[in-house]
Amino acid sequence: MESHLPNTIMSKIKIGLKNIPALPFAGLRYIIAFGCLLPFMFRRDRIASLRRLSAGAWVCLITLGLLFYSVTQGAQFLSLFYLPAVSTMLFQITILAWIFLNERVTWREGLGMALAVIGVVIVQDRRRRARTPLYPNSH
Repeated sequence: MESHLPNTIMSKIKIGLKNIPALPFAGLRYIIAFGCLLPFMFRRDRIASLRRLSAGAWVCLITLGLLFYSVTQGAQFLSLFYLPAVSTMLFQITILAWIFLNERVTWREGLGMALAVIGVVIVQDRRRRARTPLYPNSH
C-alpha cells in the first residue's frame, strides 16, 4: 500500500463520495471507462477474436464482469463511504492475499492490524468528541 494516501485513487474516491452516492458513483466511473475503451474493441483483430469465443467463455466473461466490477467495486465504494480509506485497504489486501495467494497472517501482522484498528477507533472517537471533524462532509 502506498504510504502517501492523498495521491492514491482512494482519496479521490473519498472526495467524490462527498457529492455523489456510493453506488451511482461506482457505476458512473465504470460506465465512463467502458465508453472510453469501447472504440478500441472495434478493431478487426479484436472482433475476430470475440467471434471465436464459445458460449461458455461468454458466460464466464459476463459472470466475471458482474462479480469483479459490479459487486466488488460497489462494495469498495460503500466501504469507503462508511470507513476511512486506510482501514478499508488494509483489510481488503489481507483478505484477498489470504484467499487468492494462500498467504497466512503471522502473529506480528495480526498484531499490526489490531493496532491499526485501535488507532482508527481512537482517532474517530477523538474526532467525534471534538465535534471538529477532519473531513467535515464525510460520514
